[in-house]
Amino acid sequence: MAHAPVHATATQAATLPLNVLTADQALDLAGLAEGQTLLVTGAAGGVGGYAVELGVARGLRVVAVAGAEDEKLVRGFGAEFFVPRDADLGSAVRDLVPGGVDGAVDAAAVGTAALTAVRGGGSLVAVLGGAAPVPLRGTRVTNVWIRADGARLAELVEPADDGRLTYRVAGVLPLDRAAEAHERLAAGGLRGRLVLVP
Repeated sequence: MAHAPVHATATQAATLPLNVLTADQALDLAGLAEGQTLLVTGAAGGVGGYAVELGVARGLRVVAVAGAEDEKLVRGFGAEFFVPRDADLGSAVRDLVPGGVDGAVDAAAVGTAALTAVRGGGSLVAVLGGAAPVPLRGTRVTNVWIRADGARLAELVEPADDGRLTYRVAGVLPLDRAAEAHERLAAGGLRGRLVLVP
């Protein structure tokens, strides 16, 4: 448990814990040092957006992958480079970062396509269970399995409260429309999270 951000609505604060902790723990698993390069797929989504912002805060150079219409959004999160999601990912990333990125957070579950953008000996962290590709070229491939961490969440509330993390509310629905929320989530393409309210 952690106190909610002071300057957030309850709806905004509800989008923070699962998404920001998943992104933070994925970055921990990627094991990158300041100045290294990070690829984030699904950079316009809830987890991906936080991975971009937290990666930048850690001093990483971020390559964001999202729909072409989301370039301004993800660059606003601090991404240095942008690749449209329909590009040949490995080639497009290597054109921007010769040799490939040092690590990747695969929030869009693109799997092997993301791995082709990672240099030999780099790391890839898959966000979706079972979406981790087979390691190639000495890469380290892992899944992030979110775990509760109240102390770390409390630390992450501060950058959220002062505007260094962006709340990602894709929509608000009443509880009796939970089935609709599941359908929208399954369809993909959300820019943030749906929040159910009583």
